[in-house]
Amino acid sequence: MKSEIIPKRWDFNQFNKNRMEKNKLPLRDHQLITDAFEDNKDAFKSMMESCYCYGGLTKDNSYILEFRKELGDDAWNEIYEEYSKFLKDNYTIDYNIGRDNDGITYNRLLPRIDNSNQDT
Repeated sequence: MKSEIIPKRWDFNQFNKNRMEKNKLPLRDHQLITDAFEDNKDAFKSMMESCYCYGGLTKDNSYILEFRKELGDDAWNEIYEEYSKFLKDNYTIDYNIGRDNDGITYNRLLPRIDNSNQDT
């Protein structure tokens, strides 16, 4: 009789925590947020990056409105104003960089060449 290996239940939260600790880098002003969030503010900024990348960074976008309750109106508005300006001033969208098996195309954010905020 073969012994059966029962896979350990995969713990996404522990995976993310380990990844955060292992890959923790200080953010400079011209860097995007990673997917290892320190707090809800970073998660909100990351979602803003995705929305910007796919042309939907508006105050009424349902993906970013989800963060309003968690952060409160004042913090949400402040972060939105500052980070949307940062993204628009410092990043451009590179469209259709890849395609998956379902035919979905992907975009990415690239630092602007004329970006005066980047270190040289």
